[in-house]
Amino acid sequence: MNYRIIDISCFLIFFAACVYCTSFYYYPTELMWAPDNDGWLYYADYLFGNFTHFNLHHLCENLIGLFIIWFFFYSSSVDGFLDKTASLLVSALSVTICLYFFTDIGEYGGLSGALHGMVAYAALLRYIKDRDIKGFFLLVGLAAKLCADYFLPENLSFNELSQKLYGDTVLLEKFLGSQHDIHFSVCKEAHLYGSLGGLVLGFIRYFFSIRSYNMNFSI
Repeated sequence: MNYRIIDISCFLIFFAACVYCTSFYYYPTELMWAPDNDGWLYYADYLFGNFTHFNLHHLCENLIGLFIIWFFFYSSSVDGFLDKTASLLVSALSVTICLYFFTDIGEYGGLSGALHGMVAYAALLRYIKDRDIKGFFLLVGLAAKLCADYFLPENLSFNELSQKLYGDTVLLEKFLGSQHDIHFSVCKEAHLYGSLGGLVLGFIRYFFSIRSYNMNFSI
């Protein structure tokens, strides 16, 4: 019971962080929150930009994704709050570092890159550690999503995409209203970097779990 409480508490902390950052800073004018900060906070802003969203629509979309991934994507053997927290933070850090060094981008905000990393981490361990075929299909789905990010037209809003697919706006858009249908580009690089960060962490986690198992077996 205590474990479940900690798990839910960690989720609520990240949920609240997204709501707070988006409400307080609202629009990330640069990759950082506030480039005028001094000391360690200057560098921390690069990571915290992952929790800042462009508008209510962007925030709700990512919070729904966070809820689904947090509670339904991880297998029973890789379902600890430490796994979820580590995969989120490492993926977010991967997005931040790679965007800073390898991508010429002036504006970035949102948790979507870290969410892709969480999916990659959970799917990889579900497949190679638990031998669950669902993990394989999740990896294939993630790869298809990344391909769609790179080959679909840019500046395609969530509302426009749903109209093309279903002929009408989805419930989230109807609930938020037309004033929130603000066009912003999907940062495909962030999704890719987050996925790579999640995969790397997943392989590291698998390696140490195998090593620990072998050591216990030899003893």
